[in-house]
Amino acid sequence: MEEHCRLLRRTLLKARKANLKFNVLKTQLSQTSVNYLGHVLSDEGIKPDPKKIRAIEEFATPNCKEDLQRFLGKEHLLMIDYLSKYVELKPLNSTTAQSVITVMKSIYATHGIPEELVSDGGPPYNSNLMMIFFREWGIKHHVTPPHFLRANGQIERAVQTVKNFLTKAAVERKDLYVVLLDYRIQPAKDMPSQAELLMGRKLRTFLPSHPGQLKPTFDVEKAREALRKRQIIQNKYANKHATVLPVLHQNAKVWFKHKMKEPWKQGTIIQVDPQPRSYTIKGEDGGVFRRNRFHIRDKTTLRMIIHVDQEL
Repeated sequence: MEEHCRLLRRTLLKARKANLKFNVLKTQLSQTSVNYLGHVLSDEGIKPDPKKIRAIEEFATPNCKEDLQRFLGKEHLLMIDYLSKYVELKPLNSTTAQSVITVMKSIYATHGIPEELVSDGGPPYNSNLMMIFFREWGIKHHVTPPHFLRANGQIERAVQTVKNFLTKAAVERKDLYVVLLDYRIQPAKDMPSQAELLMGRKLRTFLPSHPGQLKPTFDVEKAREALRKRQIIQNKYANKHATVLPVLHQNAKVWFKHKMKEPWKQGTIIQVDPQPRSYTIKGEDGGVFRRNRFHIRDKTTLRMIIHVDQEL
């Protein structure tokens, strides 16, 4: 404390000689910590000011790609590999079909052309330009039913994971791509890391490593079998209380959800889609909709649906 006071006295004397004056109302002495330029300086070191990062920490968990894009501050393309769970995150200058296709091509130039791509079928994936691109590049486009997030659980989990790492990068003031690298090299409980599964080897990082550790050392088929066993266990618990809904047929009269918070609507099944539990329905007002079996009820449940909606 004596040393601190001595240095402070010397500083004030130098300020007086230079004719510098301090605002008494803004001057604090003998403080254990000081807030300066968004940081807190104390005997524990330099840390981000909690007030400055509160908005980031309290940011609502995104439930869709649009929420994540708002968090990022600009549009991004998020893609994930089915087997390895390897995440690609690329910034977009715009969300036009041509812009998205250009970024997709850059990803495929690195990792190869996928056999199948899963999306929600919304813009720009429903554009003619995108359909032409899929056809020319030999990519099968699988569209998940609207309002049924579980059908594309891979990307939904990836959104949550990326949001968590973005928050970590912002709080710790780290480079986003360094944080993504750290995420990609983390091994799972019974499987290699995302990078190892996708590239067949460990990635070089900032941590010292022997060159021999960067060579391929694992069996992909073994990892595939571990993933299959994990999915069986997950399905066992997920389906423990699930009800298997009966299969519906073409021309069946049904009730379906147009929008999740609106009443059920009547319609007729005009096509049984090739995707599991997916149907194309023509509404009584003439509109055509594609829905998962989860959002469809046959005529035998008509009275129950009306009764529940009236109570709500």
